[in-house]
Amino acid sequence: MKSLLCLLLVLSSFFAKAQKQHYVDFYEGGQKASEGYFIRGFEQGEWNFWNESGQLKETANYYMGQFNGSVIHFHPNGQIKHEGYFLLDKQDSIMRSFSADGILLEQGNYVEDLKIGTWEYWKGDGNLWLRENYTDSTFFIDFFRDRDGTITLENGKGSMSSYYPSGQVKSTCQYKNKSRSGQFSSFFRNGEVKESGVYLNGLRDGLWTELWREGGTKKTSTYTEGTLNGTFSEYYPDGKLNVQGDFIGGMKQGTWKWFMPNGQLEIKGDFVKDEQTGEWIYYYGNGKINSKGDYLKGVKTGTWEHYYFTGEIWKRGPFSNGLKNGDWAFWFEDGQELMKGSFAKDKEEGLWKSWYENGNPKDEGYYSKGKLDGKWTGYYPNGVKNYEGTWKGDMRIGKWAFYYENGKLDEEGTYNNEGEKHGMWEDYNESGILLSKGSYKNSMPEGKWEYFFPNGSPQRLQNMKEGMLDGLAITYTRGGKKLQEAEYKMNKRHGKFIVYNERTGKPDQHLIFENGQVAKVVVANGGGKK
Repeated sequence: MKSLLCLLLVLSSFFAKAQKQHYVDFYEGGQKASEGYFIRGFEQGEWNFWNESGQLKETANYYMGQFNGSVIHFHPNGQIKHEGYFLLDKQDSIMRSFSADGILLEQGNYVEDLKIGTWEYWKGDGNLWLRENYTDSTFFIDFFRDRDGTITLENGKGSMSSYYPSGQVKSTCQYKNKSRSGQFSSFFRNGEVKESGVYLNGLRDGLWTELWREGGTKKTSTYTEGTLNGTFSEYYPDGKLNVQGDFIGGMKQGTWKWFMPNGQLEIKGDFVKDEQTGEWIYYYGNGKINSKGDYLKGVKTGTWEHYYFTGEIWKRGPFSNGLKNGDWAFWFEDGQELMKGSFAKDKEEGLWKSWYENGNPKDEGYYSKGKLDGKWTGYYPNGVKNYEGTWKGDMRIGKWAFYYENGKLDEEGTYNNEGEKHGMWEDYNESGILLSKGSYKNSMPEGKWEYFFPNGSPQRLQNMKEGMLDGLAITYTRGGKKLQEAEYKMNKRHGKFIVYNERTGKPDQHLIFENGQVAKVVVANGGGKK
């Protein structure tokens, strides 16, 4: 403490030479709200704060933006409400609180934000009603005056009660040698007992019981010198058991059970020194097993099995140090294989396969550290190939092909190493006829793109740049006649725009565009009918 004060004196001397910036803040109505000084952007020295009516409400001292020195709060009538002292933002030394009439209500000392020594509290009439004594780790009570003025605890011996605002007793406790010793009871607002038990030298001891507001036991627990020791039970409001097990030295030990509201066992397993150990079984509400497996020092180990609600096996595989490791298998309810593959440190690794309920393959491919990585092939329920391609770190790369359920090619093309469509792509209908083809660059259409009618004849020819129309675009009729020509620049019409008459082949309309706007009419609408 002495060295810290010396350091503060040295720093204060240094910062005193720094430039002070006077600061005043005002409310919208023009009344001063606060005033003080900044040094290097931090509050420094004494600051005063006012309310909107102009009444001083707080005076505080700062050192580099932290409370340091006296801090005083005021009642609206100007009387001191709270006064205390801080050392680098932590309460330190004496603290007092007063009523608006100037009567002392509270007094005690802090050391680095912790109460220490004797603390005393007074009623508004000036009568002492509570005295506490704080040490480094505990506090004791040696005086208490009840709300009716009766002294019920003196020299650390007697009883102490607390109350709800309505006047109903909230809790009662016996004291001896300045600490709780004897019967303790707490109550609901309706006067019914909420919790009861015995303290010994300030620590819970023996059987403690907690009740539901509507009546009936909520929880029972046994303590030895403040530590849970013995059977612990919790109950639902209707009296059915919820949880039951034993504590030894504050740690769960032996078999513990959890139950559902209907009385059905939900979880059963053993603890050794608060760690799950041995076989644990989890149940559905119908009594069927949900999952089961072993724990070692609180983490899953060995083979674990999971089941469907109706009792059939769902999945099975090994754990090591709480993580899935090794081969895992999954099944449908009828016992047919659903999926299988390996885990390494809880992440999929190597070859994985899955099947449809009819037994036909669904997907087959590889993982690396939990990410799709390597060749993958997928199938429809009828056994026809659905897709094939390569993944790298959960991104499609290289050549990919997608198929219709009839086996015809749907779409094929390539991806770059960033998982974006890149290069030539072709799209087909279910009859195998080419519908479109063109190139992508970083997932955006680029360059020449062609579109076709189902009969194979050209439908549209266009040029793309960065995913936008750029250059000449030509549209055709099913009979192969030119229907429209248009020039674009970055998705806007720019240049000629011609619509042809399907019968004569002459322009029905011929316009010149500049940056999306008509700049010239060469042939008005309908000009190609003759």
